[in-house]
Amino acid sequence: MSAPTSGRQGLGGDLAQILLSSRPISWINTAFPFAAAYLLSTREVDLTLVIGAVYFLIPYNLAMYGINDVFDYASDLANPRKGGIEGALLSPRIHRATLWAAALTNIPFLVYLAVVGNPASWIWLAVSVFAVIAYSAPVLRFKERPFLDSLTSSTHFVSPAVVGLALAGAPVTPATVLTLGAFFLWGMAAHAFGAVQDIGPDREGDLLDRDGHRGSHHRAPLAGPVDRRRSGHAADALARAARRDPRRALPRQRRPVVERHG
Repeated sequence: MSAPTSGRQGLGGDLAQILLSSRPISWINTAFPFAAAYLLSTREVDLTLVIGAVYFLIPYNLAMYGINDVFDYASDLANPRKGGIEGALLSPRIHRATLWAAALTNIPFLVYLAVVGNPASWIWLAVSVFAVIAYSAPVLRFKERPFLDSLTSSTHFVSPAVVGLALAGAPVTPATVLTLGAFFLWGMAAHAFGAVQDIGPDREGDLLDRDGHRGSHHRAPLAGPVDRRRSGHAADALARAARRDPRRALPRQRRPVVERHG
């Protein structure tokens, strides 16, 4: 095999690993809440819907999970669930490339969403992006702070829906608040239940304190038999609420064309 061919295969393999770190199996969990909330509010497919859905489908997940895979590498080595559909076991030599890929794929979408957005969407987009970074990034590491880890994780999946609503100019109604609140609480429970699976690997990776896994073992009994795929069923509730009474759940009223957040 020639050196150029080997180099191309090596680059292709690295890109595949970086893409795998975005958890393709979970892309729908963030794209669907945004798209459902925006579409049910505006009742039309426009450029902002498409760009926002694509953003929350891939770049958003690359940032969320790529940052996690880079800074959780020590524990991932001992985690049998990593290296497959639940996340790539990224080689240290592509850690820097993963972070650059996350930044470079997010920035163009964020710029667009800021330009077409409004103050409400700017705030929620900032909350969403901050939660993505703060969860795994050094110093902040919200994932290691009891209860704050589940709050942050749930924000990852609920905030795209809130961003969609804000971009669409949807009014705040009791039905919307109750639906999003239930979605958020369900997301916290799902995170707590799923996090206990990583106690062993995290202990081996020296990411736990003396009491155990980031406080998640204290919350697991409250989580119930939830599925880790957080947003699928909860976002369905958003859609069902709108079908039952579109005027109360997600009103048709739309915002000026210059709105959109990601």
